Amino acid sequence: MAILSLVLLYELHTIDRFPSVGDFLSYARLVTTNLTSDGKVTGQSGAKIGNVHLKWAFSEAVLWMLRYSDQAKALVKCKEKKYGKPRAMTMLARKIARAVYYMLKQKEPFDAVKFFASYSEASGGAARTNSGPLWWPEAISIDISICQCGNLLCWIGQLSALAT
Repeated sequence: MAILSLVLLYELHTIDRFPSVGDFLSYARLVTTNLTSDGKVTGQSGAKIGNVHLKWAFSEAVLWMLRYSDQAKALVKCKEKKYGKPRAMTMLARKIARAVYYMLKQKEPFDAVKFFASYSEASGGAARTNSGPLWWPEAISIDISICQCGNLLCWIGQLSALAT
């Protein structure tokens, strides 16, 4: 966990570099681009567009989340039926990256209920019935308001200290 926070710190510098969540996802190599010719889509690319270190960090976060969260396992299992396991895991990585973007942009702590809300509403509340631990332990609360510098340094420092 500590290494993931350091990768975010050194690769992002500041979240203000990204005007939208789409720009952030693109920089993190979590989206593909369409190849077009004469207004027609001829294929997709994106294997080497973006930051490989952020792609790795979010992929590792997915594995960590799947290890500790019943809600994440249920989400991936549901998506896996329709899209296959690799794509389902990429969808979860995108969801984590969106959460990180909005956490840093709005200076809010992680809210697991909000994170899984769209899934639990779509599945009729099935994701919230699990009694297992959330991905983000409730004992860990990071007060982002302590950080006055406006970048990731304080937030990542707190996260690294809690992870050890």
